[in-house]
Amino acid sequence: MDILSTGCNRDATRLSTGRGLGQNRPMFRVLGGVGALPRGSEVDLQPQVRRALACLWAAQGRPVSAVELADRLWPGDAPGDPERVVHVTVGRLRRALEPDLDRPKASQFVRTTADGYVLVPDDLDLDRYTTMRDAAFDLAPAFPDRALEVAASARAAWVGVPWGEYALEDWVRRLVDDLEERHRALEELWARLALAQREPGDLVASLRAAAQAEPFREVRWAQLMRALYAAGRQTEALRVFDEVRVMLRDELGIDPAPELVELHRRVLEQHPSLLATAAPSSPSAGMPKWPKIGA
Repeated sequence: MDILSTGCNRDATRLSTGRGLGQNRPMFRVLGGVGALPRGSEVDLQPQVRRALACLWAAQGRPVSAVELADRLWPGDAPGDPERVVHVTVGRLRRALEPDLDRPKASQFVRTTADGYVLVPDDLDLDRYTTMRDAAFDLAPAFPDRALEVAASARAAWVGVPWGEYALEDWVRRLVDDLEERHRALEELWARLALAQREPGDLVASLRAAAQAEPFREVRWAQLMRALYAAGRQTEALRVFDEVRVMLRDELGIDPAPELVELHRRVLEQHPSLLATAAPSSPSAGMPKWPKIGA
């Protein structure tokens, strides 16, 4: 679907409210931790069963062999008969998800193939988040007001680090790192959109917290400086630059980026461009969209 078509506003409303994305709660989750809600409430999964679910989701539709799954379930200490133990673990996962299942091969979620086990894509919270995130970037150039709504909904959907307690595991770490970097870009898009459309003074606290959370991302300090200046707090904006300059010199031995130096100059000169409310462009133009696990 081309969301920049005539129906763009309708589609953006659907995305921002969650309508048209399945049930009110996703059937599976990986944001903030791995879990399953096939019947509307959280399924109680044993630790190794939950880990197996996490491993299968991380494979993104690729079959995972019993040997590979055993190595991920028991890193460095795989059982002597991995195929049998993994078969039992996967069987427990199937029964937890589908307690009325008669035959393993009939499972609608976990399939057995010649190459291993495959988790069949279904309603995943990460896919919902990705839909909204991509829509926010697509909408931003022509429909910044809708983009801000959708970006805010995507931010709300991001309830924690993907894969939770497993995020640092070798088999999912690169995937998590990539998702987190893309979420940083979304956060910065939201800030740009909000600076153009909302009262800047209302954004200062959240922008300051975002900058302090990742102090070496200079774009966040720049957004804070813009909000302070637009709110009539020029002195504070200049003070932020001085503090960042000292922090970068002491921690990394570098000077602020040219873009931040230029912003500092404009704040000093009270340049009229700092109060412009033109719609921001996407900060990640050309970035390929994240492929949905259910794609």
